[in-house]
Amino acid sequence: MVCILAALISSTSRGVISVIDRYQMGYRKGNLLVVNFINNILATFLATLVLIVLQHVVSLDFLLLPQQWFRIIIYALLVQLVAYGYSYLYRHLPLIDAVISGKISDLFIPIALAFTTSYFSFKQYSVSVISTLLVGLLAFSPSTKKTNFKTWVRGILVIVPLLTIQSAFSPLLVDRIHGIPELMGFTIITIYLRLVISFISLFTRPKNKLINKESMKIGKTVVAVYGLRSVLTIAAQISFTIATSSKTSGIAWVLLNMTSLYGVVFGSWILKEKIGKFDVLVLLVVTVMTLLTR
Repeated sequence: MVCILAALISSTSRGVISVIDRYQMGYRKGNLLVVNFINNILATFLATLVLIVLQHVVSLDFLLLPQQWFRIIIYALLVQLVAYGYSYLYRHLPLIDAVISGKISDLFIPIALAFTTSYFSFKQYSVSVISTLLVGLLAFSPSTKKTNFKTWVRGILVIVPLLTIQSAFSPLLVDRIHGIPELMGFTIITIYLRLVISFISLFTRPKNKLINKESMKIGKTVVAVYGLRSVLTIAAQISFTIATSSKTSGIAWVLLNMTSLYGVVFGSWILKEKIGKFDVLVLLVVTVMTLLTR
């Protein structure tokens, strides 16, 4: 149950983050590498404050082990790659289309987890399939903006493999971490590494393509948006690590892959991307169905 509740916290937090990302990259036309780097700087600052408090509560000596750092680096790399994958979706697709694209991975995640953890539940897989079919119906909702099919397929090919790989290896990478405080420490280190990865990524693009006039306009709203996102990043990342740390995390991914749909509901009035009653109904049904699953 802790796994599912953590997934709910992470997905709702990331739902708000998805609205912010859509605003930053879809509306202000910010470069995804630059936006991710700025977001990671602010999140790292907050993570440092949490780490200072945390080291007084629990021993973090396990972070001194070389083999643990290898695991953390791989974990952080997977998280950052998925972040870039979603950034691509938010830049090219409306939020509804983004959630449908990501949700398709639910069909593959339980199978991938079975290979890496030897755990498989037909009951949980049934929930994954049913929730995917329900979300798939959103494509036929009158409120769904029609997207070019090729653009949609490209989005699926970007995000589904990334999510499947991340879900399969996450339990293996944290299997020697015990307790929520230690998982928090593990997560905070990954946030530091994500900052390094996002900084290095800046050098993969020409300078003139990183910045545009629209994204350079800074006001109180933009500052508030970046600040809110940094707080949500900490909450979302810690709860995400807890949710995906178990071999039974397949059911958690049902909620985690609903992130964009939470974003649709939370941000429809801000971004003016209208939603219908059916969209909200699907979100409620899948959420309740998952919470009732043991």
